[in-house]
Amino acid sequence: MWRSRLRQAVTRAFSQGLSTRKIALSISVGLMMGTMPLVWGSCVICLAVGWWWRLSHPLIQLVNYLLYPVQIALFFPFFYWGARLFGNPVSLNREFVAQLFDAPLAGLEQLWLVNLQALVLWGGINLALFPLSYLATRTLLHRFRPDSVKTMVL
Repeated sequence: MWRSRLRQAVTRAFSQGLSTRKIALSISVGLMMGTMPLVWGSCVICLAVGWWWRLSHPLIQLVNYLLYPVQIALFFPFFYWGARLFGNPVSLNREFVAQLFDAPLAGLEQLWLVNLQALVLWGGINLALFPLSYLATRTLLHRFRPDSVKTMVL
């Protein structure tokens, strides 16, 4: 089901005249944003990045939404390894949740710090993976783009 949605969106983007480069960038941005360990706002950030680079918003959002289960699964590894990277051994366990209820401001401050550390780790990983995902996506798009579009888009 998700493959057909992605295939339809890519075919639609080609038929609208988007270049292989723009479509590959849109998919790569969606992949990058879809794994962001951010509890809020990844859709807004996708919209801003797509607008800034003039990419396909529907394609970015589709990839972002398809990766939502992966994003949730990666929250705790990013939180854990981000905290370890900065030497802040915070464990998100029952005591932490109790602290959120007992002292909400202190708990939210700690959660914000852990989230920021996870975002720094995510950014470092994506600095390496984004170019690789772009090149792989662009190569696949060149190979598998629809025949009717091959003559339109170079």
